[in-house]
Amino acid sequence: MNLVNTLLIVAAVALILFIIKFLRQIAKIKRGNEIVSRGSVVINWILAIAFIVGIGGAGYLHFTTSTNVSEKPRVVKKPSASKPTKTTAPEQTPLKLSFRNDVTMDSDGSVHLKITVSAGAKVTIEGRNTGEKYASFTAPAGSGTVTKVVNLDTSGPYKVIARRGSKKISKNLIVRDNTATTADVSTSSSISSSQPVSSSSSSQSTTVTSNRNSQTTAANQTARSNATNTANQ
Repeated sequence: MNLVNTLLIVAAVALILFIIKFLRQIAKIKRGNEIVSRGSVVINWILAIAFIVGIGGAGYLHFTTSTNVSEKPRVVKKPSASKPTKTTAPEQTPLKLSFRNDVTMDSDGSVHLKITVSAGAKVTIEGRNTGEKYASFTAPAGSGTVTKVVNLDTSGPYKVIARRGSKKISKNLIVRDNTATTADVSTSSSISSSQPVSSSSSSQSTTVTSNRNSQTTAANQTARSNATNTANQ
């Protein structure tokens, strides 16, 4: 039972009691008792007030309830300090891969290749002709790009592959020998190979000289013997 029904019941009871009291008062007046006691007056006023309050309160509550139901609820927007920024998933951003595609080895026989790749991507360096894997690394997750230095100690053609999710980029790489190092190696090899030739030439010249000395000695001895024979005769 809601409040409206309670007020209506109070108003109805007050009205019924008021009517009964009123009829009894009329009956007394008809019998000649025209004096109304103070208690009867107070009761009459209380019943009248209860009736008015019950009817008025029920009508007021019914009106306000029907008005609230008919009105559309208002949406209250909560104030926000700042608008949320839209973030893009790393998988939705373009995959980037950059490096110098033609490099030369250092004097120590290696090359330090600087590779810039999108964050979260996996990079693999393979032989272009053999498919052999020479190096690989995975860039840390995040936004933007990551730079990594990879060491290679073999010259030749390579293939650098970057993968992230379903996206893939493949680029060619050429690692060339250091020409200065190659020239030094060739020079040292020539010097080492020429040394045995010089030794053999020296030994040959010594042998020829010895042979010539032997021939000269033999000729001198023959001449002396011939001279001695001539003198004896």
